[in-house]
Parts: sequence; structure tokens; C-alpha cells
Amino acid sequence: MCSKDDMAVIVTCFTDKGWTGARIAKEFPSQKWDYVRSINRVLAKYHHTGTTYRKKGSGRPVTVMTDEDLTDVEQLFQSLDDKPGTHKSQRQAARIIGVSRRSVQRMLKKHRLHPFKIKRMRTSMIRQREKLFCSGKGV
Repeated sequence: MCSKDDMAVIVTCFTDKGWTGARIAKEFPSQKWDYVRSINRVLAKYHHTGTTYRKKGSGRPVTVMTDEDLTDVEQLFQSLDDKPGTHKSQRQAARIIGVSRRSVQRMLKKHRLHPFKIKRMRTSMIRQREKLFCSGKGV
């Protein structure tokens, strides 16, 4: 497909010089417009709409990123001040909200949040066992 600049050149040649799609393809052999069909498609779009830009809303609609889901994700990934480490993982949040993990990942990127892996805290009891084991007394 042609870039916006290429489309502008095609439309200019058509409107100013009156060239057809075949003539435009012949005059610009170095371009990737060698297919007359692609040039004629650009010209037909220009003829019907008056512009070469896409129609607003012509792409795939966004269905998952609702405002409600975005606020839910934002709340799930922020730890409480009095309880650090209470945030959820991406998989847990996806299950809670009912969307895919990849959608949760996109929502996090949009909010500029960074999920971290939940790590088990080393308790004092574990530290004592480690000291005994390392000193050779616990063997």
C-alpha cells in the first residue's frame, strides 16, 4: 500500500495533469506503485470521499478498554500504604476483571504502571534456619 506522501503524489498527478492510473504507474517505475489496481484504488477513494485519509472509526473498535476496566486495573496494581505488597499479578487481575492477560498488560502500559512479580518475604524464622545451615550446625 502507498504512504500518505505517495497518495498525495498520485492525487496531484490525477487532478493537475489528468493522468490515469496506468500512466502514473508508467511515469514512476521506481516506486512500488507498479500495480495499476492499487493506484486506481487510491483514485477511487479520492473520487468518492474527496480525500485519501481513512474514515473516522473505520478501524477495529476497542472493546475491552472501558473506563470501568481501566480503573479496576489501576486499583488492583497499587499496593495499599499500610499493607505493602498487596497488589495483584497480571494473571490474577485478568481473572478478577474477566479479560485476557494481554489486555491487562495493555491497560497497564496505558496507565504507565509496572507490575512486579510477587516475592515471598524472608521471615526471621527462615533467616535463622539459613544461618544454622550455613554454619554447619543444622546438618
